[in-house]
Amino acid sequence: MRQLQVYTYTIPALGSVQIPAPNDNFIVQASTGTVSVRGDTFGTLPNLVAGQGLKMVPFSRLELIDTSGAPNTVTILITPAEFVNQVFSGSVAIVGSLALDTATINGLVRPPLPTNTWSDSSTLVNNTPLTIFNAAANLNGAILWAAGSTDIASSNQRQTFVAKATAPASVFDGDVIVMSDVCQAAVDNALNCRLYNPQRIAAGLGLYFISSVNGVAGYGRHARYTLL
Repeated sequence: MRQLQVYTYTIPALGSVQIPAPNDNFIVQASTGTVSVRGDTFGTLPNLVAGQGLKMVPFSRLELIDTSGAPNTVTILITPAEFVNQVFSGSVAIVGSLALDTATINGLVRPPLPTNTWSDSSTLVNNTPLTIFNAAANLNGAILWAAGSTDIASSNQRQTFVAKATAPASVFDGDVIVMSDVCQAAVDNALNCRLYNPQRIAAGLGLYFISSVNGVAGYGRHARYTLL
C-alpha cells in the first residue's frame, strides 16, 4: 500500500542517492542547494528547489542528484495523494507601507485637486494673449483640469486656450486646447469656451488665452491646472 513518506538525505557534492519508494507524487520540501530528480518513469527534472515537484506520475523509484556542487541536505515528500504547491519562484520585495484607513482610501479613489487657478475679467484686445503660465514654469508637464470663458462679439470670431513655447500671435498659433463655440444672435454672438476633459500639456509649453476680436467689458475666463 502506498503511503505518505518523508525522506531527508545529505547528498555529497555532485553525488546522488536512490529512493526505492513506489508512489504517485513528490515535492522537494527543503534543500540547501539545487537538486535534480530522476524517476524510472519520467526521466530527469533538473535543478529543482524547495517547493517544486511532480504530481500524478506513478513511479517505482527516485534518484536525487546534487547539482549545487556542495553537500546538499534535501527533504522530499512522497505521497499517493495530490498536493497543492503554493510556493512562488523568485522573490517579492515590499518597499514601504500603506495604511488602508479611511483617509488613505479616500485619497486613492478621489480625483486629485488642482494646485493652481487662474482667472481674468479684463476687456480683451484682439490677438493679444493672456498668460496662464509660461514655458519656464512648465518643467515637467502640466494637466489642465478645467477651463472656460464667455464673451460677446459682433461677428463670427474665435477665442482659444493655446499651448505654445512662446506667446501666440493668433488664435491658431500653437496647440489649440479649447476653442470657443459661437452662439449666433440677432445683434451679437456669444463666444463660449469649455474644456470637457482634462488635457495633458507637454513640458516646455506655456498656456495662453487669446481672442481674434476685441472683447466686451464685464466678461471673463478661468482655468484650473497642475504643474507636474
